[in-house]
Amino acid sequence: MLPVEVRDPTIRVIIPSEEDRLYDVAERALADQMYVIHNGSTVLVCSIIPAGWKKLAVKDKTPKKLPQINHSSAIGGVLSGVPVLPVLSAPLKIGA
Repeated sequence: MLPVEVRDPTIRVIIPSEEDRLYDVAERALADQMYVIHNGSTVLVCSIIPAGWKKLAVKDKTPKKLPQINHSSAIGGVLSGVPVLPVLSAPLKIGA
């Protein structure tokens, strides 16, 4: 990311390079207490949100794998003698 020269010393602007990932830019902006902003065609990191620009919401969409909990022992006492159903690897289709 390259800093840009601005006339007002209280305003900081950074232009991300094309190789920077948006999520990494957003993390850096958050660490520097700045905003990721856009005007519809250009994305910048700035310490303020100027008129005509909007804050860009960036979320981490990386799927988090939840720990698998085995509940078979919990229902074993209630349903003793009944075999436990196998875990399905594919979702069921309703109405198919």
